[in-house]
Amino acid sequence: MKSVLIFLILLNVANASELKVRYGLFNYELTYSEESLLMRGKGLEINLEKKDCNKKLILEFSKRVDTVLKRMDNFTTPVPEGLEIEKDKKKIYQPRTTPSGRYFLSLPEEMKKIKLREKLNCEK
Repeated sequence: MKSVLIFLILLNVANASELKVRYGLFNYELTYSEESLLMRGKGLEINLEKKDCNKKLILEFSKRVDTVLKRMDNFTTPVPEGLEIEKDKKKIYQPRTTPSGRYFLSLPEEMKKIKLREKLNCEK
């Protein structure tokens, strides 16, 4: 039984995407998949595991992050006043004033809201 559980955890980690966002002293790491969300940053650690009450929240969040990553312009050189986004070991740069730049700057607040919504949904 334990070996099956360990295999499922490793399988989940293998399917997860990693994202690192840096902007000056502001930085965080996000690991996301359809099964879980984990965000770590300075003074911030939010972890959500898939349950019946929050699976829709996690799925929507993961798809939204992937959609923003696909739609944004991929600058391969640093831009002034820009973010450095590292996805699966590949660095992408974005001006902070673009829609995708603003989205990634606001992502920690979005995660806090999702955690609160999870708490409200799962207490029922």
